[in-house]
Amino acid sequence: MGKFLKIALFLFFIVHEIGAQDDYLYFVNETNEAMYSRLNIIDNARKELFISYYIFGNDDLSLFFLAILLDKKAKNPDLDIKILLDAGGCRIDRQYLYYCEQKGIEIREFHAIPKLMVPFKSISIKKFLSALQNFNMRMHDKFIIADTIAFITGGRNIENTYYGMSGRNFNDRDIYFYSKSLTTDVRKYYLKLWNSKYVQKITYFNKHKNSKSFKSAETELNKKINAIKRNRENYEILYKGFHPERIGLPFKKAVFLSSYDQSTDALNPVYLSTSLANLMFKVNKSVLIQTPYL
Repeated sequence: MGKFLKIALFLFFIVHEIGAQDDYLYFVNETNEAMYSRLNIIDNARKELFISYYIFGNDDLSLFFLAILLDKKAKNPDLDIKILLDAGGCRIDRQYLYYCEQKGIEIREFHAIPKLMVPFKSISIKKFLSALQNFNMRMHDKFIIADTIAFITGGRNIENTYYGMSGRNFNDRDIYFYSKSLTTDVRKYYLKLWNSKYVQKITYFNKHKNSKSFKSAETELNKKINAIKRNRENYEILYKGFHPERIGLPFKKAVFLSSYDQSTDALNPVYLSTSLANLMFKVNKSVLIQTPYL
């Protein structure tokens, strides 16, 4: 296990002092809820949707997710949709990403993987060496942030195996946060990372730009979009009734931690571990931790 693997971003939420407030959280446990909650937050977005995922698959669920976003963008052209993907975990064929960008959805990647076969004019020794150095420093963020009002985060990526659509599925959990103050903090972090040196625009080569690839992506995604339109009423019955601000737990305070150190304008795992330790030292009675990795 390389040392850079340990530099992957981890998110910790310390929630306490439950009481009557305007801030709510809802634990998304079931796979059906995981999908409905995402449909809900996307449907309710009016100004912006900021999304980041470590794993983005090349399967039915992944294409369905992109189709949902394309359908939303078509209905609301002014909606600012940004997708940040980890270059190591992104498995979807780039022709689909290229098509989405042509439709107004911005997509960037964290620490691009060095390409062994590139056009001669695109060769850059500096970029190649930099990519090799950062090869095992990956981004594990999992966010959908909407309108500085709500966001979903947790263990699920965008792939069949996280939503009960595969032979073997992961048992994960998300949290739907309905909180303006906390969402504001997460949004600031997202934009810092989006505009940082760690993130680049995706490089598309001719195979992603020629008419055959573009037409293939358009055809496949339009099939998904048309299926969404045909079944919109059925979907809406399921997710329109999902109201985390009504069924969730009220809370007074939550603290968002990441490895982004504002003082140095850099990602630093020591900054995160120190921040977490400082919170732990303040604990008087108990600590509850859930993590797949220890």
